[in-house]
Amino acid sequence: MSQTELSSHLLGAASRWQAFSLDTRRPQLDKAAANTKSHNAQSQAARKGLAESTKAFKKCLKGTESIISNKDDEKQIYNKLSSSSRSLVKSYQEEIDNLTKRCKASDGMVLDLYKGLYELVDPAPLLMNSVEHLDSLAGQVKHLLKGMEEMQNELENKNTEHKMVLKEKDNELARVQKLLDGANVKATKLQSDARDAVASQ
Repeated sequence: MSQTELSSHLLGAASRWQAFSLDTRRPQLDKAAANTKSHNAQSQAARKGLAESTKAFKKCLKGTESIISNKDDEKQIYNKLSSSSRSLVKSYQEEIDNLTKRCKASDGMVLDLYKGLYELVDPAPLLMNSVEHLDSLAGQVKHLLKGMEEMQNELENKNTEHKMVLKEKDNELARVQKLLDGANVKATKLQSDARDAVASQ
C-alpha cells in the first residue's frame, strides 16, 4: 500500500469515526445504562409484588374451597376471587407491558449502535498497515542516515587524501619551479658567456 493510499484510507476512516461521533453517543448510552439499572430494580420489586400477589391468590383459592357453605358465601367468595383475579392479571399485564417497553427501548438502542458501527471501516487493519508502514519508513530512514554517515566519513577521508596529494604536488611544483629558476639562471649565464665569446672573436 502506497503512502498516498494509506493516508487516504486513514483520512477516510477518521472522517467516518468523526461522523459516527461516539463521544456524543456516550451520554445516550450512559442514560440507557442508568435506565437499565433503574428498570432492573423496578422489575425486581414488581416480581416480588407479583410473587406475593400470586401467593395471596393461591391462598385465597385454597381458602374458598374449604369455606363455601351456602349460596351467599359462594357469591361473596366468587366476587372476592374475581376481584383478586382481575387485580393479579392486571399486575401481570402491567409488568409484561413494562418489560415489552424496556425491551423495545434496548433493542432500538442496540440497533442504532449497530447501524452506526456497521457503516464504519474496521480501523484495526488500517492501523496495522500504518504501523508496518511507519516501521518500514523508520528502517529506511535509519538505513539512509547510516549510509549518509558512511558517505560523510568517506568524503572526509578522500578530502584528507586530496589535501595530502595537493600538498605533495605543491611541494613538487615548488621543486620544479626552483629547478626551472636555476636552469633559467644557467641558461642566461650560458647565453651571456656565448655572446661574450662571440664578441671576443
